[in-house]
Amino acid sequence: MNADDALNGAAAQAAAQYGMSAEQALAYLTTTDAQRIYDIPARTIRRWIHEGRLTHQRDGRTILVSCDELDQLADIRAGRRLPRTPK
Repeated sequence: MNADDALNGAAAQAAAQYGMSAEQALAYLTTTDAQRIYDIPARTIRRWIHEGRLTHQRDGRTILVSCDELDQLADIRAGRRLPRTPK
């Protein structure tokens, strides 16, 4: 299974679980799905949220992260260089 198939499967599952449209579900992933699809440790995703590099939404205890932002950070991470955040 490639990343696009995994993303579409995760979006369909999230749409059903959280009562959102497929388009909305494609815009956000749970941290668990993001970890699996992007092969990034959940701890790193939570750190990016804490540092303000990645915006998120909460649904109860579930954290949803933006796919667009995660794509950008994953690309930067692949180069092993993250941009500094202003203090």
